[in-house]
Amino acid sequence: MKEELMKGFNGMSDNDFKTTKTTATDKAYEQLELENKARSLEQAKLFITGGLWGTQSVSDEPKIELCKWWVFVVPASKGDGVDHHFNGYNAHGQEGRVSSKIMEFDPETMTGTTRSGRKYQLIGTPGYDGDAEYVRRGWLSINKIAEDDVSDATGDYLTLEQKRFLQPDNPEWNDV
Repeated sequence: MKEELMKGFNGMSDNDFKTTKTTATDKAYEQLELENKARSLEQAKLFITGGLWGTQSVSDEPKIELCKWWVFVVPASKGDGVDHHFNGYNAHGQEGRVSSKIMEFDPETMTGTTRSGRKYQLIGTPGYDGDAEYVRRGWLSINKIAEDDVSDATGDYLTLEQKRFLQPDNPEWNDV
C-alpha cells in the first residue's frame, strides 16, 4: 500500500516525501519550539548563575514585608495600559523580591494585594537593595521587558509623612 501511495509522488523517496509535507503550520510550530528553547535557555542561565527561584505558594506565604522597596511600572502583560509591581528586600526570607501585578493598595497600612492574592506590606521608606535589583533584572529578562520600558511609580505609594521626610524642603508637602 505504501508503494501505491508513493507512485503518486513520481518516485519520490521517503525523505523527499517528509520534506515536502512540511507546511506553514509545521514551520510555525518549529519557530515556537525554538523560541521556547531559547527562553528556557535564558531562564536556565539565570537559575544556574544563582539567585532566582520560584516563590512559595500564597497559602504557605500569604504576606511579605518588604523593606528597601520601590514600585516600578511596565507595559501591561495583557492589553493596553501598565502594570505596577513591588520590588524590594524580604527581610524574613532574606531575598530580593518582585511581586505580581499590584491590584489594590491601602496607603493607611502601606499594604498592597497582588494578582496572586499575596499581600505585601511596605516597611519604612523606599530604598535600594542589590538582591532586589538582581531579581528585578532577572524578572525583566524572563518577561522580555527592556529596561527602557520601566518607570518609577514609587511616589504614588508614599504617605505624606514619607514625602515630607524624603523631601523636607519641598513646599508642596508642607501646604497639605
